[in-house]
Amino acid sequence: MNSMDNIRQQLRQLQETLQNANRAIHNAEHNIYRQVSSEEIEALKEKCMGDDLYKVSFKYSIEFLGRDNGVYVNTNRYGYWSLDEETNEWTRLDEE
Repeated sequence: MNSMDNIRQQLRQLQETLQNANRAIHNAEHNIYRQVSSEEIEALKEKCMGDDLYKVSFKYSIEFLGRDNGVYVNTNRYGYWSLDEETNEWTRLDEE
């Protein structure tokens, strides 16, 4: 293999590395700017509280975990939940 072939191969490897880095940056930005809609929170509230929607307050805190590409909600009284971004379904994580 001559030096020109080596240079071409190195360029291809650098382009691939750049593409991988751009994908990683895109995924990180997506995770940072992920939002939870009021409809998603209302669905969780209804799932947790059922018929008691107006009898008990619903307090919660939201965590965004980029490495897991996830949204987690701690409702304190009703447990710790994860939102599946693809199905938009809430799953309780702290049930025994």
